[in-house]
Parts: sequence; C-alpha cells; structure tokens
Amino acid sequence: LDGYESTTMTTFEQLAGLPPYGDPAIGFPLEWASRGSEGVVVKFDVPGAGAWVGNFAPGILGLSWVSRHPNGEDVLVSAQGALYSVNPRTRKAIEVCSVAFSAIELPDGIVFERQGLAFFKIGRAGVEWSTRRISWDGVRNVRVDGERLLGEACSPHDDGWISFEVCLRSGKATGGSYDGPDRLEWEKLA
Repeated sequence: LDGYESTTMTTFEQLAGLPPYGDPAIGFPLEWASRGSEGVVVKFDVPGAGAWVGNFAPGILGLSWVSRHPNGEDVLVSAQGALYSVNPRTRKAIEVCSVAFSAIELPDGIVFERQGLAFFKIGRAGVEWSTRRISWDGVRNVRVDGERLLGEACSPHDDGWISFEVCLRSGKATGGSYDGPDRLEWEKLA
C-alpha cells in the first residue's frame, strides 16, 4: 500500500533520503534524531494540516516497509526491523517492535514475524495478540491456511525443523522447537 491515495485520508510515501529543502524531518525516536543520522524517510501529507517528513531510526536488521495501519488512520513504518505506529495528524510515533523480519497482510490485520522467534498481529485497535517464543533460531515455510498460520521452527538439537501452528484469532501457538519458559513474557492472547 505504498503511497496510498485518497482525498480525505493521509497519503504517505517512502523517500530515497532526507529532502534537501523545507522543514527539517522529525526524527523517531527523538534521542536518535539528535545525532543527525538518516534512517527510513517517509513523507506524510495530512488533508487540512499539510505535509511533513519523518526520519525513522533503523533497527539492527529486518523489514523496511511502509503500510496503512489496519485502523485506517495511522501508518506502520518498519525501518530495518524497527516497527513504528505513526499518527500522522499528531506527528507522534511509538515503537511497536525492535526486530520485525516479515509481514503477512490479512483481511483484518497484519501478522509480523518477531526476530525469527515468534509472531504478533496488529489489528484495528493495535497489537491484538503475541505468541510465545516458537523457535530457537528462525522459522521457514510460513503460510496462512484459513484461520491458522503454519510453518517450521529451527531445532538446535539436530539442525532440523519442527512444525508449528498459530491460531490467527487468538495467537495461541502449538508445536515449534522452543520448549523453554516465556521469560520475555511475549505471549499475550486475544
């Protein structure tokens, strides 16, 4: 949905870099912006309020992507894995996840792969659910099958792959290779 067009909704587009003219870009987070670095640069044009540019700090690795938030008003910006939810009218952003590797768009939201270890879903109201850790180190063959997210999780025991399943309504995960405790408390079910 890069550059989504509408006469009443905010439009947005990812730019190749910081514009050499106009007002300075607003950096996210502010402490990162004070260093004068360039991250993922996005221009927002808000009907009745004008245009502005955001400069988003990149994560360590991962997805670089811009899309309309499922709520229809906000914008999701992923800067090399650092995922931000941006309110273009207030010019504020919050970091949702520091390492998002991939995104799967669904009719009612977007599922993100967290660091190759787990998943979470953003719907109209924000983060709807987050799975427990599923893998020790990476996932593959991830796909949607009806109301389920299916895939394979890397096993450290034999370098093999173990199947997992995630309910897309609740975020409840079964299977996978990780069998340790949820020390990071990632699991938040709908």
